[in-house]
Amino acid sequence: MHACLRVPDILHLIIGFLEDESSRNRGYSFISHKDVARLARTCKAFMDPALDALWRTQSSLSPLVMCLPSHLWMRGNRSRNAAVRWLRLGTLRRDAREKDKVVSLTMKPPPSLEDWFTLKRYSRRIQRFHFPALRLPGVCSNTLDTIFQPGLFPELFPSLRTLNFDVFNREKFYAQPISLLTPMRLPHLVHLGFTVSEHLQRQDPNEILHLPPTCAPSIRSLVINVTYGGAKQIATPVNLAMNFRGFPYLRVLTLSRDLDISSSDMHELIRLQYLWKLTVTLPNDFDIKDHTSMEPILPSLGYLDIYVDSLNQGTKLLSSTPSSELGCVKIQHHLPASQSDIYALFLEIRRIYKRFPYFDTLVVEWASWTSPITDPSFDLPQSALEPLLACRRLRVFDLISWGKLDVDDAFITQIARAWPTIETFHLRGLQRKISRATLGGLRELLRRCPQLLSLSIEVDARVLPEEEPEMETRSLQMLCITTFGVSSGHPAEKYLRILAPKAQVVELRSVRSDSDWPGPGPEMFFVNYFSYISWDRCPRRSIS
Repeated sequence: MHACLRVPDILHLIIGFLEDESSRNRGYSFISHKDVARLARTCKAFMDPALDALWRTQSSLSPLVMCLPSHLWMRGNRSRNAAVRWLRLGTLRRDAREKDKVVSLTMKPPPSLEDWFTLKRYSRRIQRFHFPALRLPGVCSNTLDTIFQPGLFPELFPSLRTLNFDVFNREKFYAQPISLLTPMRLPHLVHLGFTVSEHLQRQDPNEILHLPPTCAPSIRSLVINVTYGGAKQIATPVNLAMNFRGFPYLRVLTLSRDLDISSSDMHELIRLQYLWKLTVTLPNDFDIKDHTSMEPILPSLGYLDIYVDSLNQGTKLLSSTPSSELGCVKIQHHLPASQSDIYALFLEIRRIYKRFPYFDTLVVEWASWTSPITDPSFDLPQSALEPLLACRRLRVFDLISWGKLDVDDAFITQIARAWPTIETFHLRGLQRKISRATLGGLRELLRRCPQLLSLSIEVDARVLPEEEPEMETRSLQMLCITTFGVSSGHPAEKYLRILAPKAQVVELRSVRSDSDWPGPGPEMFFVNYFSYISWDRCPRRSIS
C-alpha cells in the first residue's frame, strides 16, 4: 500500500469524496455506497475511514436499530394504506414496485440502555440526519420516544451537527419535535430543522410553542415549517415563542409563513449580529421605530424574505438595516400597494445598491385577492420604476402590482440597457389595459439581455414589427406574454417562436378588453390560451 494512504487525513478525504452525495448528484455513476462498504472490508487501515463515510449522513434510525440483536425488532409493511400507495407510487395496486416498498421497524421488547449503548461504535460516527439518496425504512414513534431520552440521545450521537427532524416523521407516525427537543442538551448541534404538523390542528389555537435556547445553544441554522396533512396549510397560524438572545450565533433563520412570532420576539430577532438569511412573517403590530436598543439592526443580513401586511412595513425594515452585503430582497404583502408605496421601496433598493453594488434579486408580490378598485393611485407608471435602473447587476426582478402598468417600448429599451445580466424578468399588473409596449420592444429586450431565462410581460401583440423576425435568444426557457385581441393561430405566435426558438414554455394569453375586464378575483379568465408546453419537458435548471 502506498505510503500516502497510511495518512488518516488523506484517506478520509479520498473515501469521503467517493461517498459524497453532491458528487453523486452531478452524475458520477461509479460512485456507490457499496464501493465504500467494500473498502471497509478491505483492511484495518481502510475500515474506520470507510465506516465514518458510510455512517456520516443518515435518513433514518433504522440502520442503527438493525444493528441490535434481531429478537429486539421486527419489520412492518407501511404500504398497506391505499392513500399512501397512491401518493408514493401513483397507483393503488399492492403489487406495484414491490422492490420499492418502504417498511417500518417496530421494537418488540423495549431495548435496555445497555443495549442502546452497544451501538455507540456506529452512532458516534453520525454527523447528519438528513435526506440522502438512499430509501430507508423508518421506525415507530415509540422508538423515537425511547431514543430521544435526555440521557441517551447525546451519548449516542456526540458528533451530531445536523438534525432534520422530518426524516423521523413519516406517514402515520408523528412525533412532536419541540416536546422531544425541549429537555435535550445538544451543545454541538449546528443545523436544526423540523415541521410543525397536523396534530396542532386539534389543539387550542391560542397555544404557544416554546423552543428553549438551552437545547441547542450553538445553533447556526434553524428551519421551522408548518403543514397540514403533508400538503394543506394550517388555517390557524401557529404561535411560536423563542428567546432569540439565546441563539447569538444564528446565521440562517427560516420560519414558515403560517408561523407567528410576537412583536417582542421580533425586536429580539433583529438584534442578532450574525444573521445572514432571514425568512419570516412580520407581526402586524411590529414597528421598527419601537426598537430602543443601540445595537445595529441585522448588520450581517444578506438575504431577506418576508411576508408583511403592508408594503411600507417592509420598506421601513429595509431603511433601518445597515447591512453592507444585502443582495436579495423578497417581499410578499397582503394589502394592495399604492404607487407611492412601491416608489418608496424602489428608492430604498437604490440606496441598498449604493452600499452593496452586487445587489441582484428583487421580488415584490401581492399575495391576496380583493375586489377591484378603480383608483389611479394604485397604477404603476414607468417613472416609478426608474430608481431601479441604477441597479446595474440586477439578475432577478419579479413584480406583481395591483394597479395598471404603463410601460412603452422606449422604457423597455432602457431596462435592457440597465440590466444586461438579467435572468428572470416578470412584470405584471392585475388591472388590465392595452399595453403601450409592442413586440418590437420585446425583441429589443431579448437582443440586449443574452442571459434571460424567464420572461413574463404585457405587450400589444396585435401588430407585428415591419422588419423580418430573426432569432434573438438561445437562453430563454419560459416566455409568457399577456395581450389583447389575439385569437388562436395569430401570426404573433409564430413570431414569438422565431424570437425564442429554444424556449420550453411559450404562453400567449389573450384577455378581454379594458372595458370588459372584471379585475382580479375568481371571475378572471383567459379568452385564448395556446402554444403551451408543459413544465415537465423543461430542463432541470432553476430560473430564479
